[in-house]
Amino acid sequence: MKKQKRYVATVVAMVAVVALLLTGTFTWRSISQMAWNQAVVLPGQAGGRLHDDFEFVGVNYGQNEWRAGGSANKDVYVENFFRSEDCDDFDPDFDEGARDIFVRIRLYEFMELGEGARLHPGETDFDTRDAATVLAGADREDFTTWRHRTPTTNDAITQFWGWDMGGQKYFMPTFNRDVESREADVKGAARDPQAVNAGELVNQTRRDVTPVHANAFPVEAGEANFFEAGDTHTAQMKFWCEDTETHQMTTTTVTHTARQTLNAQVVTMSYWMNELGGEPGEFWVWDADGWFYWAQPLAPGTATGLLLSAITLLQETTEEMYYAIHIDAQMATASEWDEAFAMDSRTPSANAVSLLNRISGGNAAPPPPLAEIIQNLDIGETFVDSNNIEWRVLYIDGDYRLLLTELAFIPTVSYNADNAFTVFSASDLAGHMAAWGEANMADALRGLTLVPNNVDVDVRDHPNQPDGPLGLELGPAGFTSPGASVAAAQAHTALFALSRTEANEYFRVGGPGSGGGFGDSANPNRQAYHSTVAGTHLNWWLRSPGNNDNTSASLVGATGGQASARADASAGLRPALWISVA
Repeated sequence: MKKQKRYVATVVAMVAVVALLLTGTFTWRSISQMAWNQAVVLPGQAGGRLHDDFEFVGVNYGQNEWRAGGSANKDVYVENFFRSEDCDDFDPDFDEGARDIFVRIRLYEFMELGEGARLHPGETDFDTRDAATVLAGADREDFTTWRHRTPTTNDAITQFWGWDMGGQKYFMPTFNRDVESREADVKGAARDPQAVNAGELVNQTRRDVTPVHANAFPVEAGEANFFEAGDTHTAQMKFWCEDTETHQMTTTTVTHTARQTLNAQVVTMSYWMNELGGEPGEFWVWDADGWFYWAQPLAPGTATGLLLSAITLLQETTEEMYYAIHIDAQMATASEWDEAFAMDSRTPSANAVSLLNRISGGNAAPPPPLAEIIQNLDIGETFVDSNNIEWRVLYIDGDYRLLLTELAFIPTVSYNADNAFTVFSASDLAGHMAAWGEANMADALRGLTLVPNNVDVDVRDHPNQPDGPLGLELGPAGFTSPGASVAAAQAHTALFALSRTEANEYFRVGGPGSGGGFGDSANPNRQAYHSTVAGTHLNWWLRSPGNNDNTSASLVGATGGQASARADASAGLRPALWISVA
């Protein structure tokens, strides 16, 4: 018997790029798309292919005029294809040794606004365009700097872009059954920018290559319901020859018949655990760290339900806009997902490990202790605790004590029931903060929490308090510092609101100590750290006083800058805390 090599495929794909320009009452849209698969060889056989079916809406990267509410079909799903290694007698239905695979996907986004946003790399004036990212630190040509979307993400991107998710469709099984191939299965206006491997021929069904092969799918194949039951397509098949370790193409054509994907419902991890009882099924389970897990084994010859099914412009803009989604998809067999999914420090959360163990029959170890995870973080990085709460590191002192802030929007509350400023610990906001913490703080985080010193200093009486417009630094009086450890049972009482000083210092463009404070209108973090719900901007409270008796409290405003407001007004709650992992 021939020796069988086993594979784990790690798939990474850039699947949607949208550039927009609004003029008058309509929006000019330019959409390009790239998709690519990257294989990583590990013990364990997997034959997975990422599918990307994207609606053609116009030439020149989808140039089109549309208004708010306009959408384009965007079907993203994964197929577990049959594979064959017989180099002399290829059998398209060979499935000896084929295995279930386990799939997870995370979606990263980028958006920029301004003149030149419609331009693409390589075009004239691209490098000198005036467009600027809406999220601090993001680089259009560096996917690693993009922000992943979580169930609670509310920012400048989600204000403009909505996703339709879930469902099923008829699809054409891939003609690329080469387990060493990096190509994604792209249809319609989808694009795969990555060069094929040495000795590998391009999949004949692609339209984003020159010349387009006679066996390519028609451009309409990117539409939602293009394929129907009984439809067929014919092309030569790509496969991997194990004996010679070479990429191969069948000498004759093979005909495929359309199949139906499974029917997906997209749910959050907490909903799956609490409302659905953690039962396997046709779900994309969206974890708090942004990973979507297909909640059952994916059998050979089947495809997941749809993760994305459309993208929608929620509101128009008077500026050119470029929007992109980068999809990181990983696939592995039951015996290897714990190793494959932990590559590049992207370890699944404890809840995700529990999900994967349950659906795979495995018994993988849970992720490292929270303190160990946090010790490897730097300023600006995030982590998700066991309660699926995402935190961002704002500052690390010399004794490795960290200042954190919670990222998700928390429902609006008042600073005080009466319009009068008081120090934080005596305010209604402190009670709201503690109540949230009591219900939501993870046990592991409670064991690391420190007392915040200086939280109740009234900077109006401090000699360093300047006179002048809002947004100026308040000086040393506005900083907290880490104190003694807090008993775990009382850790929620150590949560506090940031001051103007801390917002200015820790949300700087280049991090603490650099120029461009939070109150600086040129600071892109103004947009990155304001809160939105369903596309509507919301405010969040600071603990500093306002600028007069009528507007007696401070907050971060709807556009990201600092402002004063009545203490009895409503604004968002954004907890901060000090911890130690030394």
